[in-house]
Amino acid sequence: MTVSERVEISGTVNIILTDGVTLTTPKGIDVPDGSTLNIYGQSKGTGKLVAQTNKSSGAAIGGGSNVSGGNITIYGGDITVKGVIAAGIGGGYKGSGGNVVITGGNVCAVAGYGAEKIGKGYSGNSSGTLTDGKEKNAYLHTISFDGISSATTVKAIKDIDGNNIEYSLNDVYTTDDGKLYIYLPTSSVPFEIVAGGTKYICNRNNTFYTEHLDFTEANCLFPSTCAGCGKTVGETTEHSFVDGVCSFCGQDTNGHFYISTAKQLVNFAKYVNLGNKNANAKLMADIDLSGYNWETICETELYYKSYGGDLGYAGTFDGNGHVIKNISVTSSTTMDASCGLFGTVSGTIKNLGVEGFTFVDGGMDIRTGAM
Repeated sequence: MTVSERVEISGTVNIILTDGVTLTTPKGIDVPDGSTLNIYGQSKGTGKLVAQTNKSSGAAIGGGSNVSGGNITIYGGDITVKGVIAAGIGGGYKGSGGNVVITGGNVCAVAGYGAEKIGKGYSGNSSGTLTDGKEKNAYLHTISFDGISSATTVKAIKDIDGNNIEYSLNDVYTTDDGKLYIYLPTSSVPFEIVAGGTKYICNRNNTFYTEHLDFTEANCLFPSTCAGCGKTVGETTEHSFVDGVCSFCGQDTNGHFYISTAKQLVNFAKYVNLGNKNANAKLMADIDLSGYNWETICETELYYKSYGGDLGYAGTFDGNGHVIKNISVTSSTTMDASCGLFGTVSGTIKNLGVEGFTFVDGGMDIRTGAM
């Protein structure tokens, strides 16, 4: 079913996507500030909505040119939207994002020329809100499955501790090519998904597999860890102290790190990012990170998104007059974030130099710097 003209929403309107039917709106759906659109999927979740504005300054779903988006809630269905200089869902050109809530469904949003996928249009003032219906921020996770290349039902999504992540799975299917675009109330990647009746347990760069890779040997900082997804089993080993400092990780008996190698620095970053944000460290040599994809120490959601809820690294990092060379950082693909050698810092960084920095954009709104 195709509606050739731009669909205009006034007041409150509900759209129910019928199973097996595709609704196409080549000029998009106009949901200006003050209006409300609710989108539902039927029981099987195979109904589709395709909204795009290839030559328009209006959002695919949301405000027109110079108009902010309204209230848009997605409960289910398979939805693909594409804006150009306007948001996929949200504000038109120069328009702010609206209030977008996603509690279920498969939602693939695309935008260009400085517009946000879900949020403000190009030159808009505010991104608006994107939540899960319970006042929690929602984050995009783009997921593929090994061996799945057709529309497949999804029945469970779990976190690293095996707990179900809140999301309506009553009518969620992958796209026809087997991909899942879901907005979850956490930026942490899922660790287990049931799709097509099969349990997928190993997430390797957002592609899920049914088996883990080989587990690394446990060491003094980390238990045995899957080389693919990072899942851990068992316990850590004892430190190997030489003159009061562990020869493997550089930690002393007081918990302070003395870092002499790239591997020790990489392990320190991982250690901090596991929640040890008060850890203190001192460089004992120049460090060359060539060949490593650096994991930002305390990559955190941007301040205006989280209102300062995560203060980041709170320890003291003393460069001791040394430099860290050839840092390569890939930013988050799931949240608007701060990244670099460090992301957000409430502690102290001193006596440190940086030489050579490469940044790979993950496609989000990122604030980055070498240090």
